[in-house]
This record gives sequence, structure tokens and C-alpha cells, in this order.
Amino acid sequence: MESGWGSYSDTILRFPKTGLSIDLRVPLPPSTQQLLSDLGLGRPFAVITACNPLGSQLDPAANHRLASVLAAVVRERHPAAVEAHGVSPDGQHQEPGWAITTALPDAQQLAAQFLQRAVFWFDGERFLIVPVLARGPIMALPAARPGLLPDPGPQSHQ
Repeated sequence: MESGWGSYSDTILRFPKTGLSIDLRVPLPPSTQQLLSDLGLGRPFAVITACNPLGSQLDPAANHRLASVLAAVVRERHPAAVEAHGVSPDGQHQEPGWAITTALPDAQQLAAQFLQRAVFWFDGERFLIVPVLARGPIMALPAARPGLLPDPGPQSHQ
């Protein structure tokens, strides 16, 4: 991934209480919006974690402590939040987090309190990577992949 966002764009979001998984590497199926709405996420929302601040790999115990603090904050400030974990495609890396229906600046402020480089933001149609404490562009997902060309769609030959 050449964007500066590392493996962010390869994330699979898992909503553990429902079994819903969203692969951010592929376009969202039309049914996903309804599934998110059924979870109480019918409006734009952010997915925030507390793990691995500023991209530094912490030991599991430290990440667990940070995740516990974030969970307490989220439950107090955003009681309708939904657990949403970021998982690597091979399942070897997982960061517990929360899907929070809030304004983007508020989500960025909360993520900054936990020294996060970025948040995932669902704008109602697609997911984006939005910077918090890192420089970089907002990236719409799925990201373009080297060697893959978009489908040009039907072309008329007149």
C-alpha cells in the first residue's frame, strides 16, 4: 500500500455482537447500508480504537489497558456505540474499537486523546480513512490497487 496509510486500507471491520464483517478492500454491497442501519449506525459514524498509539506496536497487555479505558469513555459518552474491531485479512492482528455515531470533529478529538493516527469514517455511502494525528490525505475505500483498473462500464460504439 503506497498511500502512507499502511495496512489501514486492508482492514476488515468486525462487529462481534452481530457477526457482521465488512471488508474495506472491496466495494460495499448495497445490503451493507441496511445492515449498518439495523445496528443503529444509520447515520455517519467513526470507528475508533485506542490500540497501538501513533502506530507504535504495543504489547498485548498495554493495548488491552488502553482498549479498556476507551471502552469506559465510550460507554459513558456514547451509550449507543457499537463494538467494531479492526482485523487484518489473515486474522492475525486485531484491534478492538467502537463505531460511534457522532460528528467527525468530535470523533477526531476522541481519537486524538488516544494518540491515533486516523479514524475510519462512514459517510453514509462509503468508508474513508481520515487523518487525526498523522499527515496525509483523506482516502476513500476501497483504495485503488496497483495493476487493477476500474471497470469502464458499457461503452457505446457509434
